[in-house]
Amino acid sequence: MQDTVLEQKSKKASAERDRLRGIEMRQAAMESMKKRKKAVEDFEDDTDEAGNYEVEDDNDDDYIPLPPPGPEKKARVMQGRSSKKSAIEYLMWKQEQKASIKDRELDLKQQELEFQKAKYQEGKEEREHRQETRNGGKENIFGNTQK
Repeated sequence: MQDTVLEQKSKKASAERDRLRGIEMRQAAMESMKKRKKAVEDFEDDTDEAGNYEVEDDNDDDYIPLPPPGPEKKARVMQGRSSKKSAIEYLMWKQEQKASIKDRELDLKQQELEFQKAKYQEGKEEREHRQETRNGGKENIFGNTQK
């Protein structure tokens, strides 16, 4: 029975120590927040309207200059939740975009093939003309006479 009484006393003492430690930690946090807030206020007081530092001749040991503030972040605009219908419409639009791109690619390939075909025809005519001028109408290796 005495063990339980001692255990209870030690638990109470431990709980009290924890509570006091928590209070001390909160006070330390509050003090650091006050110092930080004071430093920010001092910084705002030390800058002019353009954001430039105003130099003071005081030699305060606890004064730590803060860097100039960066650009302010813009708040994000929250969009409403999309419905299934809008998601399906978006997917349909995306599919149409892909299909139109494929059609354009196919048209370009067809134009390239037509261009290559026309170029080949021109080259064929030139080759035939050269062959004809070389042979002068003689028979070729296949036994055909050329014009």
